[in-house]
Amino acid sequence: LISNILINKNNVPDYLIKSIINQLIWASTELNNNGSKIKYFGQPYWSLGALHQLKNNIIEKQNKNSKLIHEHSIPRKIIINLILSPNINEFEPIFQILKSYAHSVIISKEEDLKLKPLNSRMPDKINLDDDESIIFSRYKEVGIQVVGMTNIHLKKMKLENIQELINKFHSK
Repeated sequence: LISNILINKNNVPDYLIKSIINQLIWASTELNNNGSKIKYFGQPYWSLGALHQLKNNIIEKQNKNSKLIHEHSIPRKIIINLILSPNINEFEPIFQILKSYAHSVIISKEEDLKLKPLNSRMPDKINLDDDESIIFSRYKEVGIQVVGMTNIHLKKMKLENIQELINKFHSK
C-alpha cells in the first residue's frame, strides 16, 4: 500500500500519506507477527526503570502497565521522513527501514521526562547510517538503561521473579 502510494502518488494528500505511515509504524511496534497486541507485555526491550515501575505496580496492586510508556526508540517523525525521502519508492527499502528503525522500548513515566529533550530527534552526534547501536542512543544519552526482554514473559511473572530480573540487570 505504502509503495503504491509513494510510487504513483494517485493524488493522495501528503498529510494522509504521513498518517498511513504513522499507523504502519505503530502496528510494527504494537503487534507481534501473529497480529496479537503487545503494546507493553511482549516487547523485546524494557528499561530498568520500567521494570522497577512494574514491580511497584504489583506491590501497590495497580494495573500492571500503570505509569509505563510505550516509546519509539527512533522517533516516528524521523522514520516517516526516511520513508518519504526521494530515493525510497519500493517495498523492500520501506520494509527495511521499518525493520531497522521501528522498535519500541517500555520506559517509566519518570524516564519519559528525562527523554523529553530528545522527544522528536536523535542525539546531535548520531547519524542514522552508522549502525544498529543508534536504536538505543537516545536512552544512552540521558542515562536510561535498556535491557533485552526477548522470551521473558513479564505479564505472568510474580514479584520475586521480577526482582530477580532487576538484580540480574543491575549487576551488568
